[in-house]
Parts: sequence; structure tokens; C-alpha cells
Amino acid sequence: MNFYNQPIVLDNGSGNIRCGFSGDEKPRVSYSNIIGTPKYNKINYLPNSIKQNDTFVGNDAQINRGLLKLVYPIENGNIEDWNSMEIIWDKVLKHDLMKDNEINLNEHSILINDEIFTSNKQRETICQILFETFNIGAINLSISNLLSLYAMGKTTGVSVNIGDGICSIVNIFDGYILPNSLKRINLAGREITKLLKTEVTKNGYLMNSSSEFEIIRNLKERLCSVNMMENIENGSQSFPLPDGKKLNITNESLKKPCELLFNPISFGYEDNSIQELIYKSIINNDTELRFKLFNSIILSGGSTCFKNFGNRLIKEIRKIDNEIGFKIFASTERKNNCFIGGSIISSLSTFNNIVISRKEFNENPQCVYEKYY
Repeated sequence: MNFYNQPIVLDNGSGNIRCGFSGDEKPRVSYSNIIGTPKYNKINYLPNSIKQNDTFVGNDAQINRGLLKLVYPIENGNIEDWNSMEIIWDKVLKHDLMKDNEINLNEHSILINDEIFTSNKQRETICQILFETFNIGAINLSISNLLSLYAMGKTTGVSVNIGDGICSIVNIFDGYILPNSLKRINLAGREITKLLKTEVTKNGYLMNSSSEFEIIRNLKERLCSVNMMENIENGSQSFPLPDGKKLNITNESLKKPCELLFNPISFGYEDNSIQELIYKSIINNDTELRFKLFNSIILSGGSTCFKNFGNRLIKEIRKIDNEIGFKIFASTERKNNCFIGGSIISSLSTFNNIVISRKEFNENPQCVYEKYY
């Protein structure tokens, strides 16, 4: 295959965006799916100063975050700010994907991930922007859970994907998505960060700006963990702040936010817990399928990377049904599972049979829905 005709793989997550080509073992572009605009007035006569209409994407936004108002275009798996999303895609596809070579996007197809229960209108708008604004040759929309399962080299299993925006569960048997088993809740990494923000406030630190929210997110990723015991041990840990000071926070405050996934009702949410969602999604299938599904539970997404997450999940599922046997698989690269699965699928010789061409879309925009599963 000619390198410049390789399909592009775009993992458009709520928290992070990853991009590369089919066959890549890891993404070439990977940073926060975030955009920042200046929140202070510029000084016109200073050279190289940040201008009022400047925009910063990904790492650039993180570096300058103290001066910026930061926005995530995707909320709970839904694109809420299309203008910001288009700016981020422009940066990823036209500037960062190949820094030293100019890419003619018209010569490439693109695989972009999608979440279960996303509106058909959003899928149609994604295709419209990629065709009309970026001149993409052809598009494939693939469900994130399916990509994560393929990344593990499996075609049968329960794909549990917990990222920054949503928690979704999809049962797949021999490559077939089992529609009765689809589960989704909008409780995931960002909600955990919001709970940690409350705990940080209780510990005496007030952080309200969008840039300080990113500090709390970093704190979550570095120090938060899932509790395995009835009683949380006393003590505290420190976290360095950008101004050189240290934030001291108790172990209880670091473990409490992760309880959201295992006991959402204690935080005022009426959603089912992650263990209940997994168990019910499998039980909803025919008896003949359950054994293989229980023995192939696949974890993916950054919010499954908390310390003790897998062990706690095993413990909670056994509380529901102590007689059932099950196996849980968690790759060390599960943050990138969606991209890796997309890289595998787009490398197959049959990939061109499942893409939507510009002509097909213009003649019948509903083909986006018809080819979705």
C-alpha cells in the first residue's frame, strides 16, 4: 500500500484526541481534546504577545492554560461546540499528523470512532464537516467498544469502555454486536474530576478556573485510587502545584471520587453501578452466549487505569453472583485501545467495503445510519 494512501485513524475522545495511520502501533498525535482562548486583554505593542483572537489546541493550550479559558468541545460523548471541534481537527489533520510532509486528505479515507446511542444528527454532521471542510476521500464511523475489543485480538467479549465522558458497555459475539446488551451512563472521568474538585475544596484549596480544573485532573490521574477496604487508612499525600507550593490532601479524599463508578447512588445519581451494568448486559443475552461473554470482559479507557480498579470490579461482581465464573482483561495500553483497534480494522483488505464515499453521502445522507453497525 502506498504510504500516502493509508487510511487515517482518528480517536476523537471526550478527554483526549489521538490520530495516526492504519498499521501504526501507537498514535502519532496524542493530546488533550481541548481548546483555549485568552481571557485577558492583550498589550498591543509587545512582540510575540498572545493576541485576543488567538486559539490554542492540545499541548499548546495546556502550556499556556494560566492565561486561557479552556473548553472541551465534547461533553459526555456528544460534540457540543462544533466550531472548536473543527479547529482541533484542523490542527490534528493539517498540521500535526505529518509535520514534514503535506498530506492531500482527498486521497485518504478516515476511520473515526463513535459512541453508542450518539444521535444520528451528530454522525451526519461529522461526515458533512469531514467531506466539505477537510475534503476527506471516504469515512468510516466505528463504535469505540468494537475497536477496543479488536485491539485485544478478540471478536467475542464484553467491551467495557470508561473514558472521560461516558461509560459504555457492548457485548460482541463473533463480531456481531448484541443490541439487547448495550449499556451507557454519563458517569466517567470528568465527573470523577468534579468530585475530586469538591474534595480539594474541603481540604482548604479553592480552585474554580478552567486552568485549575486541569490541575485537579492531573492530581486525579497521579494519586487517585480505588478503595479495597471497608475503612480507608488515615494519612495524606502531597501534590506539587505550578507556583511551587504543595497541595496536601487526605487519602480519604483521593479514594472517595472513584467510588462514583461502584456506588453512584451515594453521590445522588440514580444510575446503575459499573458492576451492575456489566452483569445485566451479559444476563440480557441468550443462555448459550453467556459463558463466553463472562470469560472475556475487556477493560479500556483511561478511567479504568486507577490503582485497584480491576480487583475492586472482581470483588463487586462476586457480590452480585458468587457462583458465576468470569475473566477480566486489561491491557497496559488500554488508554490507546480504541486507536489500536482502528489501526487494525483500517489495515484490512476489506476496509474499503465499509467506508462511506462523498458521492454516497451526497446522494443519501442516511447511509451514515445504515452502515453504522
